[in-house]
Amino acid sequence: MKYLSTLLFIVFSFSAFAQTDTIKRKLPTRYRTDLPTKPKQEKPYGTMVSPKETMPRYPGCEDMESNEADKKSCADQKMLEFIYENICYPDSARENGIEGTVVISFVVEKDGTISNPKIIRAIGGSCEEELMRVVRMFPKFIPGEYMDKKVRVQINLPIRFRLE
Repeated sequence: MKYLSTLLFIVFSFSAFAQTDTIKRKLPTRYRTDLPTKPKQEKPYGTMVSPKETMPRYPGCEDMESNEADKKSCADQKMLEFIYENICYPDSARENGIEGTVVISFVVEKDGTISNPKIIRAIGGSCEEELMRVVRMFPKFIPGEYMDKKVRVQINLPIRFRLE
């Protein structure tokens, strides 16, 4: 009898506390049904939702009568040609047999100028200084655009130094 009365007391006390806790607690906003809901706006058929983005490009391919992807690949090719025409393999790297990839980061400003060049990955042998010198020689880029406004864009450029 003693165990039965203790068991009944425990069961009733749990149910009493559980009832008072759930009554006093407010549901989070996302679960409440008494709040007014916004009507869903339907999108017209065939409209684009994503904004127009354009990455900055090296100059020289503006006269092409093709799509943006072809212009971008042409600009990339012209930029690599400029780098490889103007870069000189440093003597200290050549003597020590240093090869590898140097990664430089720079910002193309709204007017197309280059700012904030900094080395992200170095290999030594003065290769970083040589790449920094060439990047500072870049002509003005065609600036990037976001939603038809010119914006600053950071670019990471890997250049491989290889002895032949």
